[in-house]
Amino acid sequence: MHIPIILIISYGLVELEKLSTVGLIFSLVLGVGGIIPFLVHKLFVKRRGRFDLLISNATIYLNVLFGIFLVFLSISYFA
Repeated sequence: MHIPIILIISYGLVELEKLSTVGLIFSLVLGVGGIIPFLVHKLFVKRRGRFDLLISNATIYLNVLFGIFLVFLSISYFA
């Protein structure tokens, strides 16, 4: 399952390099995709003892950080 996802992301990267509309859509979707795990695991579905490990928190917070960064860069680059 990961190989097709990596191929789709690579295609989006190529389109982003071309500054195409498809590249913008891919970058926005992937940026929002980085924000969603934070929203789900830290805000909407709070369960004691779940996602409290250092590695889980690091992954979730880095995911949201880079997701917001990617959305910001995409919007500012194409604006």
